[in-house]
Amino acid sequence: MNVSDLMTGPADRLVCAARTVTLARLAEMIARHNVGALPILDENNGLCGVVSERDIVRALALDGHAALTLTAGELMTRAVISCPPTATFEMARKLMLKHGIRHLPVIDEDGTLVGVVSQRDLVAAIDLRPRANQAA
Repeated sequence: MNVSDLMTGPADRLVCAARTVTLARLAEMIARHNVGALPILDENNGLCGVVSERDIVRALALDGHAALTLTAGELMTRAVISCPPTATFEMARKLMLKHGIRHLPVIDEDGTLVGVVSQRDLVAAIDLRPRANQAA
């Protein structure tokens, strides 16, 4: 099973934000779309970072109300761990465990963001995986 089979929702409905979006707006987007992280896109629609719920909570805990005006560019994780659509379930799981992440952007061969696989997607897929000891 490839990550392209596990991604929730079509790529054209992927919720993303620009580097200039404020923390207040990011929090609103995360809540409204019920996602745990947002890919951050540069001016050419390329992936340049990710902002997660944890990033937002951390900023609020450290800076209080003033954090609401911080931008995605100031908050985002820049060293984004990603995978291709052909990555397997197991590859995605290992990447998430190794790097301690819950959301894995999926990037196609031309560098385009095509989706995000979350831990929730992986857990939902466990029942769909064939089991070696399963009776036919």
